[in-house]
Amino acid sequence: SVTAGWFVRYFPTRVSHLTLIDPVTILLSFPEVAYNFLYRPPTKFTEWVIHLVASREITVSHALRRHFWWYNNALWLEDVPEHIGVVVGVSANDEIIAPAAVFEYSNNCRQKRLQARRAGGSSAMTSKHVT
Repeated sequence: SVTAGWFVRYFPTRVSHLTLIDPVTILLSFPEVAYNFLYRPPTKFTEWVIHLVASREITVSHALRRHFWWYNNALWLEDVPEHIGVVVGVSANDEIIAPAAVFEYSNNCRQKRLQARRAGGSSAMTSKHVT
């Protein structure tokens, strides 16, 4: 989702629709995102998989701990141009992001886009909370 955010930011005229599934780039500024991925001791099977395969892999760990600036990689839905339709899918059991917060944030942005459309714009955004 980070790469998708970069593409939307730098090439908005080449994007007509954006689909984000369990997007870590949304609300990347929340401290629990970094903690859950980099520092939380694993207790469940999926947490162990993330811990061993992703967060502790040497190049990923080095990049995220030394060369990752969240403010350059966060995707703020308010900044997605109005002509780009957005779908956000969030798992209720996500191990990294706070699903309820992402769902609430995406729904708030969706409501703002709907209000803008009623006022004369033409934007589309949907969000799903999967249990």
